Amino acid sequence: MKKFLLIAALTAFTTAGSFANTTSVNSADVKTVTLAPASFSKIVVQDDIDVVLTESAEASISFDGKTADIYKVTWEVKDGVLYLKSKAASLKDKVTVTIGTQQLKELVVKGTSAVTTEGTLNTPVLTVYMYDTPNVQIKNRGHIHLENKSEQELFFSKKVGGVTYKS
Repeated sequence: MKKFLLIAALTAFTTAGSFANTTSVNSADVKTVTLAPASFSKIVVQDDIDVVLTESAEASISFDGKTADIYKVTWEVKDGVLYLKSKAASLKDKVTVTIGTQQLKELVVKGTSAVTTEGTLNTPVLTVYMYDTPNVQIKNRGHIHLENKSEQELFFSKKVGGVTYKS
């Protein structure tokens, strides 16, 4: 069963940089929607969606942005995999999806999606598959294995600890 919680979020201006370039935003139209999905150990992100991962005791998904944009994000958990995609075109810089996860094992990032972490994940081994040109900035206590599945060259701005990659 899905729980819906709608909260007017004026703090979205400080937590989601996506609104910094907007000249006029009706604060009544900026929402946070929080859901409690079934558990998952893999996430697939498509269609240029901005995602923030956080370590959490329970699985959760929060959507921050304009109401119209939030409802353009589709998601489902199927066979332990959380799928995120857009009903319309790119949602880059329009919606930020914050995902609470525990022991995430795989992450697949497609398009120009941006995936970051808030705090540090606590996964023994996290495998990240990157397609197209995503921006991935992840902190994890365990090992991170990156696989570049596109023709694009892989650049590291900072690599600390157990990080391996395959192009």
